[in-house]
Order: sequence, then structure tokens, then C-alpha cells
Amino acid sequence: MADEFHQRFRNVVVSRRPQVDGRLATTFDGRVFTASQALELHLVDQIGYLDDAVQMATNMAGLTCADVVFYHRKGDAALSSYSTTPNVPFQNKIVPVNIPGIDRSRLPNFLYLWQMEPSTELINGK
Repeated sequence: MADEFHQRFRNVVVSRRPQVDGRLATTFDGRVFTASQALELHLVDQIGYLDDAVQMATNMAGLTCADVVFYHRKGDAALSSYSTTPNVPFQNKIVPVNIPGIDRSRLPNFLYLWQMEPSTELINGK
């Protein structure tokens, strides 16, 4: 089943992006590419930041400015689209134990910019 999904993914990429070389096994073996590598392989059209995407969408819509709305759950500590908040049961907070980095191991992270674990910064006096 995994091979079938992988082949379907590969076919979709090659059909939507004819400039991608479907014969290169390394393009489809699950590795992570840097932005410049993805650009070189024609997997992305250009490199930019969230602000660049908002500006491009604004221009494409023929607007001079646009409001960006960020939705989040009530009480969610994630304050940007690059944050991740773990779904932790209430019982875990009865005994407040804080081990640097322990929460990060339980959830997927978008590691765009490296940041020291906040509790580690407190321990180190920064």
C-alpha cells in the first residue's frame, strides 16, 4: 500500500511539474531538501517567506493591501503559524514537572528557525 501511494505521489508531481526529472530516485526517496535544492530540482517555483506569499496573493487579487487572519484555539499558546501546541491532557499539569525539551519529543515540529528550549534559557540564566 505504501508503494502504491508513493508511486501515485510521484506520478502527480511529475504530471504537474513536467520539468521535474521523474527518473531521479533521490528526488522521491523521502529525503528533506533545502529551499535552494528544491528550487534547483524544480519542486518549488521560488523561495520566500510568509510575508512574500501574502504580498503575492495580494497582488494576484488586484488589491493594494490585505488582512491576514490567524485562527487558533482558545487558550492556545501558539502565537504564529510557525508554532505548534501539544495536545496535552489536563492531568499532565497536576504535577508541574519541567524537563527541558521533553514536550518537543511528543509532537511534530516545524523547525524553521532553531530556538533554545525556553526552560533551558532560564536554567542557563539567559
